[in-house]
Amino acid sequence: MTSCKNQTEQLYIYKEPKIERLDATSEWLRDENNFFKENYNEVLNKFYSQNIAKGNYTKAAKILEIVANKANRFQSFSDDLKFKIDEFNKKYAFKIEDKKNVWFVSVFCGQYYANKGQFEKAIESFKQLEHVEVIDYETCYFKASNWMRIAWCNFNLGQQDLAIEYNLKALELLKQTDQKDILGSVYFYIYPVYLASKDYKNAEINLNKSIAYYNLNSKKNETNLFICLYNKIELLEELNRKQEKRKLIDSVLVAFKKRKIKDPSMKVSLFLLDFSSKLDDNKLEEATSVLSEIKSDVLLLNSDYTTADFNKAEALLEIKKNKSIKDPQKIVQAIAEFKEENSYQDLINAYNILYQDALWKKQYKKALEFYSLYQEASDSLGNEKMNNKVIELETRYQTQKKEQEIKIQKETISKKNVAIGSLISAFIVLFLGAIIYFLKQKQKKLKAEKLQSQKFTKNLLDKTEEERKRIATDLHDSVSHELLNLKSLTEQNHEELNSKIDLIINDIRTISRNLHPVLFDKIGFRSSVENLVERMQNHHDFMISTNIEYTDSLSKENELQLYRIVQEALSNIIKYSNAFAARVSFVESQSKYYLEIIDNGKGFDVEETLLKKDAFGLHNILERSKAIGGSAQITSNEKGTKIEVEIQKK
Repeated sequence: MTSCKNQTEQLYIYKEPKIERLDATSEWLRDENNFFKENYNEVLNKFYSQNIAKGNYTKAAKILEIVANKANRFQSFSDDLKFKIDEFNKKYAFKIEDKKNVWFVSVFCGQYYANKGQFEKAIESFKQLEHVEVIDYETCYFKASNWMRIAWCNFNLGQQDLAIEYNLKALELLKQTDQKDILGSVYFYIYPVYLASKDYKNAEINLNKSIAYYNLNSKKNETNLFICLYNKIELLEELNRKQEKRKLIDSVLVAFKKRKIKDPSMKVSLFLLDFSSKLDDNKLEEATSVLSEIKSDVLLLNSDYTTADFNKAEALLEIKKNKSIKDPQKIVQAIAEFKEENSYQDLINAYNILYQDALWKKQYKKALEFYSLYQEASDSLGNEKMNNKVIELETRYQTQKKEQEIKIQKETISKKNVAIGSLISAFIVLFLGAIIYFLKQKQKKLKAEKLQSQKFTKNLLDKTEEERKRIATDLHDSVSHELLNLKSLTEQNHEELNSKIDLIINDIRTISRNLHPVLFDKIGFRSSVENLVERMQNHHDFMISTNIEYTDSLSKENELQLYRIVQEALSNIIKYSNAFAARVSFVESQSKYYLEIIDNGKGFDVEETLLKKDAFGLHNILERSKAIGGSAQITSNEKGTKIEVEIQKK
């Protein structure tokens, strides 16, 4: 260990020790190429039992630690290994004097529970090692890794603030080592936190940092590097950057094959991505070949989730080829695994496969059920699509049902008088016509009332802004000017008076800025919002990111109302949400403008709050949105609040 001084602070640098050389059998167990061999467990059990029989408990612990690390490396957590480690912990762990030799027990148990989605139990296991004192490279790396594991569990529990906190603690700790490539692990753990918040810019920045650090020693971090590249491919898919994604898949596959990496888990993941791309390009023969190449690897891994993912891919291929699938039960079994893993995107795809299959077989009732489940899974990801499709399926099912009833009735009821039938038909037509006319008239009346209300609200807001502007100008140009003159007359002899006058001037400027942003007409909407965000961050120690893609195509009056909505929303977040970060996004498309303000605060009951007398701020947002021809929606839960405003282009 060496040290260097930076003025008053001393920074310790922990150097990585040389890899410990073990006996031949332990080295064989540590070799990744042997982990999936048929005799691996036989060698493990025999060697472990021999050392237990001899009373070599420290050596037995080392053997289990090697295997536990490999299990985590390949995400292959068998119940047999869990039982063996639990048994060792109960019978022999207390006999080992140096307790760092049994730290692996808590680590493995935590990883075992995390792999099964039991993240709270996993955190309990990891926190049993919080007492570890950092004294060298080994303890430094161990403690930082443990914090990253806790961060990952908190992320999966939706506790993003704790995820960031533990990751940053790990980052600071790992900076004290001489192996800078390991910083890639921390940036990789920070990446999904931003991804979950839809902050794609920072997500990509942290993922690129992770790739860059792992590249410092690509041979050592080969697996981690490919995991990062795999995630980069999925991120490009999310961002709809298809060409970049296709090129990256091709280059990663070339590198994977060239390096002859014997990692069935990574191979299956990468090849399934390649399969999806080939399926999208309608290259069915090549897609079939990809699945054939990894089938043996899927069987070797013997993972419920990997098998489910593979079965889903086979079903997608069958749908493309034959419009239906031979064995829907495989997808039903896959759904159970996707639910257990909380893998909503895979769940959506599985329900979509069953829906397509039922639709092709004209089983409309089943199709409706699967589409409803598909929609429910989509909503879990915040995706509120396909409502009209459910209605369509309901109609088709009801139509089919009625047709069957009519068919039965035709077989039992004799022909009716043609004249009576005609009269009934005419009556139905007249009745439906009257209903349609009534509904159209009612809709027309409601539309007129809405336009009148919108016009009234807009006029009211315009007058309010005009009055604010006049008062702001008077305060800024008249009163402020006079106070400056007063200050210059008294500058030499009255320091205390000058200080008070400065305070008054600042107060007047603040009032003026709140009443009306003085430079709004000159600098425009984008710069005004960015200035507002900068002021709020400086005064409240609060992180706000912005994403404004806008061509200044709205009127100044409408821009000002949007600015007021942003101002009100950010003010509410700072006052009430207990959030530590927020994001403001304003995007213009060909058909509409879209404003989104989100935070990661404690949330609230929107309907209940809107009924309260002191909910003026929320009503202000809703009314201003209506006044400029838009609509606002406020949603909130324990993970944060989202305000969305949509304005259709005329």
